[in-house]
Amino acid sequence: MSAAASALLAAASASCVPSRLVLGSGSGSRAAILRELGLPFTVSKPGIDEKAIRFADPHQLVLALGKAKAEALLAKPEAAAWAAERTLLLTGDQVVVCGGDILEKPESEAEARRFIAAFARTPPSTVGSCVVTDARSGRQWAAVDVATVTFYNELNTLKEQGITDLTVFTPDDYGVTTQQDSFITSEKIATEKPEL
Repeated sequence: MSAAASALLAAASASCVPSRLVLGSGSGSRAAILRELGLPFTVSKPGIDEKAIRFADPHQLVLALGKAKAEALLAKPEAAAWAAERTLLLTGDQVVVCGGDILEKPESEAEARRFIAAFARTPPSTVGSCVVTDARSGRQWAAVDVATVTFYNELNTLKEQGITDLTVFTPDDYGVTTQQDSFITSEKIATEKPEL
């Protein structure tokens, strides 16, 4: 969970003293983050048509999607019980942006390969929103975060040039330790498993 998302949850919690947290997402990774943080929560999928909400600006898009998901949750029959229980709703969305284009989920392996090849030329960014909504008052706290990743993959470049008779060695083969791939984690995991 980003620093902005953590700050939003803290601000919202201080404002309404929640007794319950509802994650408005079917995302396994979002649920895993909340579990790692030790936050009790339930899941309720908003069920919106995300393709019906379009903005050219990725920041506007993910924020509009996060707010639309919260609105959909507040329209559910259980919203009255959530309001009575001082529930916070946690919604959001994330897109990948590369070369100024918002990339949807690839529809084929070939399209996925084109995306990955583009990532080597132009660093992709994830643009994600976090929206916390007080189910009783409707008050919202929202933030958008951007993370950019730079890929260096000369192996694919060589293969694209037709050079396929290659032997790949890794620094670990020679006892050299290098920076590993980044991943999302929690302070708890970082403390319990520092070797990661």
